[in-house]
Amino acid sequence: MKWTPPEEMIAWGIELMAKIPVDGIWAPEGSSVKYRKISDNTFTLEWMYDNPEAKQQHLQFTSLMEACDYILIQGEEEEKTLTQLEVDSLIILGIDTARKGDFIESERLFRMCLVKCRENGYLEMEGGSLNNLGMILLNKGEINEAEQMFLDSSLICRDNSFLEGWFAAQSNLLIIAKKRGDLKGTEQLHRESLAVNKEIGDREEQAASLFYLGATLSEQGDFAEGEKMYLECLALSKEIDHRQGQAESLFYLGNIARDRGVLAEAEKKYLECLLICKETDNHGRLIPTLFELGNIELEQGNLGKAEKRYRECLPHMIEIGDRKGEAQLLIIIGDIAEKRGDPEGAEQLNRESLAVSQEIDDPEGQVASLFNLGAILSERGDFAKAEIIDRECLLIVRGIDGLRPHLESPNKLPMDNIKSSPESVSMESVLLYRLALLAKNRGDLEEEGRFLTEAEDLERVRRSKNTDS
Repeated sequence: MKWTPPEEMIAWGIELMAKIPVDGIWAPEGSSVKYRKISDNTFTLEWMYDNPEAKQQHLQFTSLMEACDYILIQGEEEEKTLTQLEVDSLIILGIDTARKGDFIESERLFRMCLVKCRENGYLEMEGGSLNNLGMILLNKGEINEAEQMFLDSSLICRDNSFLEGWFAAQSNLLIIAKKRGDLKGTEQLHRESLAVNKEIGDREEQAASLFYLGATLSEQGDFAEGEKMYLECLALSKEIDHRQGQAESLFYLGNIARDRGVLAEAEKKYLECLLICKETDNHGRLIPTLFELGNIELEQGNLGKAEKRYRECLPHMIEIGDRKGEAQLLIIIGDIAEKRGDPEGAEQLNRESLAVSQEIDDPEGQVASLFNLGAILSERGDFAKAEIIDRECLLIVRGIDGLRPHLESPNKLPMDNIKSSPESVSMESVLLYRLALLAKNRGDLEEEGRFLTEAEDLERVRRSKNTDS
């Protein structure tokens, strides 16, 4: 006997089905069927699980649609077999266990899934499983095997026009190429993506591929070809009115011009980029653009204009919460104040930077501010305060694992009367030489000698390591 829906269900069905847009999907909650609306009054069965319960549900929904004056085209039902359901479950479980950090169990599940896909010819699921398995192996540090999984996934997806899976595999192959520092491999992958994006007519992704090609070629030192890619990206981004693509291309074209020493051209590109960033509220690119404009002014000796650009940059850094960048920028503005003959202003700015670095617990930022403050106070003749600052700075330098070897000597090094000091020294040595000088100024020759000995021993070890390497 055919089931007849009650009146209240028919009223509910009419209201519900009217809200579903053409080409929209209706997958009734708790059911094992899915329908697609192909016209204002017609649905078609998308798929149905291969079990008695799903078939019974489908019969009831067929009756409901008829009662609501909708046509249901049965067509060729795409039923999910028990094996497909099992594969679906393995994929869901594999992803879930990976999210929980259990990569061993996740790998086991995806390998089981892969076997079933191959046994049953589920090519699209096989491509996805290979990609998922590759990501698990990559997280485990098994890069070579992960790469093979991504290559196999890419091949299956390409041969069967599974574009989404192909792009996913290419993206993961890019991660591996970058991890290895394989710029040629990275370039080849971007060229492959560019060719496919051209073929399918995705102009926005085509512009993105051109941009990444430009970046990769520039990184290889091929600035002429890199510039060409950026210019093509810029032209295409203008055609499709993709403002972010325009801004990114202009910024990196500015970088290439700056590196060539053509500052007028670099400034022009940065200013064009800046205008777009302001119009689109693009803080991510606005901040480095303002910074580079400040650098150009500084390089040309325009201290006032440079400071203006850096100060314009500062509130945007604060707005996006880049406290580390804020601290670094305050130091740069402080350096400008010192060059303009304003040591009080320089001291204040470095103290502001120090406060920010202390708030965010950034020891390297604290070292940079303290180092400058010690030099400023020494130059002003406030030796007692300078010594307190330098001692604090030395303690932080010695307490940061891995910081000491890569901190080379900044400009602020009072070397007067310390003839044994090398020309290039580590920051730790610089602080020891400064403390030796301060000890000498207050007449403590014993402590002066101790600091000098420590500094010279440290530099002897450093030079010996550099010679060995």
